[in-house]
Amino acid sequence: MDLASFCFGIFALVVLLPAAVAAGWYWLQKRKGAASEDESPFISLVGLLSEPLPLNKRKLLQAVQKAWDPRIGTSSEDSEDGFVAYHPRTSAVFWQRGFFLVHNMPRTYVEEVEEVTQQIMDLRLRKLFLQHRAWFSVDAVGIPEAISPDEHRRLYHLIARLFLELVDQRCLAIFVPETGQAFPVTEETLAALRAPHPLKALQDSAPIPLLEVAPDDPRMRQAEQQARQTWPQFVEAFEQKRGSDFAVKAPITVEDNTEFIWIEVTALEGDYIYGTLGNDPVDLGQLKYGSRVRVPVAELNDWVYFDPEGNLVGGYTIPLFLDQEKLKRKKPE
Repeated sequence: MDLASFCFGIFALVVLLPAAVAAGWYWLQKRKGAASEDESPFISLVGLLSEPLPLNKRKLLQAVQKAWDPRIGTSSEDSEDGFVAYHPRTSAVFWQRGFFLVHNMPRTYVEEVEEVTQQIMDLRLRKLFLQHRAWFSVDAVGIPEAISPDEHRRLYHLIARLFLELVDQRCLAIFVPETGQAFPVTEETLAALRAPHPLKALQDSAPIPLLEVAPDDPRMRQAEQQARQTWPQFVEAFEQKRGSDFAVKAPITVEDNTEFIWIEVTALEGDYIYGTLGNDPVDLGQLKYGSRVRVPVAELNDWVYFDPEGNLVGGYTIPLFLDQEKLKRKKPE
């Protein structure tokens, strides 16, 4: 056996074999879904992409060095602190603080995209899931079953830092396999990944879900009627600046598409409400989060604000949407 073959054999034994075993473990966990209480937690962040990331060995190494440790190299000989074993689809990162995999897949996250999409109740996320054509993820592997809350937070903090170095405009949504939650990519959700506890910060930053409720639902009609009857209460509080985060929900139509969407109120003038969109619509042409709009008071669907003590006032339709969501989410510790 020549020297080159011998070196490759050592490399395969030390690097490729553990990476292959870890990748197999990853796919097993992915098929089984979120980890149960008796299994190691599946600590991973997935980015759903409009197209694959243009990732190569140099870009991945630079991202790892910037996110974690500038002393990480491309082989065990380069650095005693860790190294990156690059592969176009599944790369392994060996580091003193853990073992990680970085996936970059040129295909949808699941095969049955249409079937899975029908199970997504949030219209915004449903649209993003239909649009995605590829995905990438950062996974922490080799995790013991008995992991402390502090270690759990630490690992998510680490993979979130690398995730942020890899994410770009191709990323449509963030998926957390352990909890089954997904979040649209916004300035708020990306900022949440920089927090010491990314999972909790993501939940706190998640926009109000856009859910389908039949317009003739009697509970919706009752909530809407209550909001309109109490509208003078909102007007008085807004004009006297007695509270914060004043918002209304009203229908906005662009071409043939109508969406009931929250609007952050900036002014009340006569029979009209002026403000900016409080979240990204699903399909309202050029309108997006922050776009200025005007809606008639007569079309008001709901209103909400926080009083000086921080209590939520209004929001008559919110309980209805929470009932519709019917999703039990695992809360991070």
